[in-house]
Amino acid sequence: MSSTGNGQAAREVYRIGISMSGAISAGAYTAGVFDFLMQALAELDAARANPAHRDHAKVPQTYEPRVVVMTGASAGGITAALGAVSLGYGLHFQPDPTISTGRRPVEMAPRLGPDPIEGVMPSLYNAWVIKPRMVDETGGAALLSNSDVVGDKASALKSLLNTEVLDQIRDESMRRPPESPLMQSAPYPFLFETLHVYLTITNIGGVQYDIKGDNDSALYHMVNHADRVHFKIAGLSERAVDVQGWADMDNGDKLTVEELRQSNGQTDGWKKVGQSALATAAFPAGLSARELSDTPDGFKDRWFPAPAFAGATINPVFPASYHALQPAFFSWGNMDGGVINNDPFDYARYALINDWRTHASNPRAPADADRAVIMISPFPEGKTVGEYEPPNLALTKVLSKLLPALLSQVRFKVDELAAAADPTIASRWLIAPRRSNDPAENPSSVNIACGALGGFGGFLDQKFREHDYILGRRNCQRFLQTWTASKFTVATGTPVIPLVGSAAIEVPQPQWPKMSGYDFERLMVHIRARGQAVIPAMLRQLLPGWVAMLATPFVRLWWRLTGVPAVRATMEGALEARGQL
Repeated sequence: MSSTGNGQAAREVYRIGISMSGAISAGAYTAGVFDFLMQALAELDAARANPAHRDHAKVPQTYEPRVVVMTGASAGGITAALGAVSLGYGLHFQPDPTISTGRRPVEMAPRLGPDPIEGVMPSLYNAWVIKPRMVDETGGAALLSNSDVVGDKASALKSLLNTEVLDQIRDESMRRPPESPLMQSAPYPFLFETLHVYLTITNIGGVQYDIKGDNDSALYHMVNHADRVHFKIAGLSERAVDVQGWADMDNGDKLTVEELRQSNGQTDGWKKVGQSALATAAFPAGLSARELSDTPDGFKDRWFPAPAFAGATINPVFPASYHALQPAFFSWGNMDGGVINNDPFDYARYALINDWRTHASNPRAPADADRAVIMISPFPEGKTVGEYEPPNLALTKVLSKLLPALLSQVRFKVDELAAAADPTIASRWLIAPRRSNDPAENPSSVNIACGALGGFGGFLDQKFREHDYILGRRNCQRFLQTWTASKFTVATGTPVIPLVGSAAIEVPQPQWPKMSGYDFERLMVHIRARGQAVIPAMLRQLLPGWVAMLATPFVRLWWRLTGVPAVRATMEGALEARGQL
């Protein structure tokens, strides 16, 4: 063991990475898991710091859990980015003398469902539960409002849904939130001095990389679309990493918490965090693609989550037109990071490796594991294959199945999921939706209210998102406490993160939510109106002006007579099958 400056033996560090999958509206579940995990870590440190604390005896004396890295794709990327911002501003508590730490999470509001909701990150709750709504009867921005297709905006339609509300969510989340009675701000003992945040993005144009061996004059060219952004956020803790690992040497944008607080999130670096959160979640066609910018040098010295190649060099190459730009920054378009890398476990795993040049894995055996990646996945079962059908090799049929096949293949990561399911491997764990009290229950997306309609169902009703936020907090608590499949412990059997203080108070099971008939009918009115507004804007982009003008009334008629009834039937069937209507 190392020693501290006063001669006392220092505790060993148990390194933690958090990997958050894409989930569309079920990001509300991911946000709930993340909220409780930060609460549990904060309460554990509070008990450790006070020898008179009545839970002090439960605190491990030989090690301390510390978060090194957070990675995310799509909805998970939003949670990682905005979660880092929330940490920068502070965790929210309120006084409660009945709890050993003298505090408990604050109550989240406003809420529409019957269950009270607590948490330590109100801005994350606002971003995932309150704001991303389909309809706003007050006239504010919503996913089905038409403010993005009025006037000159119509010619620049970027998505089927109105993503101006996402811009508002980003801007609100980057600003300092109102303070709570008790606030815990950085430095946080449960983090390292620099927190690494990786968000996957799908770079539409791609980046060319040239690969050359030491003794090879030939160059090999590849274009990479599986891009990422990397933020190195300093000032969240006073403890530095003792080893310069893979993520520390990887190129990334360096930010400080002090800059966030002083600028209210308005420095170029922190603005990029907010924009990157929207870029990683830009679901194709449904949500607007997003621009990011950097210089060509920003792509140098990037490490790929792969073993080091001692005898080869991999360098980005840009045409001369990029280097001639003044100023030197160039922009590129991005869509959902989940299109190619929906589970960025690989970045989290490599960020935990010390000697990554010679060892491509972390200690796995329960007796040796001193670090682990916690995966948060609202859709753990992934995609399934339908009933048998004889192959149809007609050209149009093959083309229609090509894109889904490519998406499924790039998301096939058997090594990661198999390792998470293997009870002999203690370096990776999975938190996924469960509703029963059986600690051995198999997780499934049927347990989340946002799971309908391929993950878009949560946007239909705030009560769905409230349920999943609570369930995420409850599932995280039970993962740390009782789940048979986890046993998230060190070699001695001690929990890595014992539950103390307010984290030990049971998070109640939320009631299964239902959408009212009135709200459903109101939603259908807005769906019909959205289609009527989007159709001419789309046709003007696809067809010559006079053809688009002639086609518009016929397509609108089709939408009213055929499209809307089909959408209604699909939504009714999906919600009724899950008991949500």
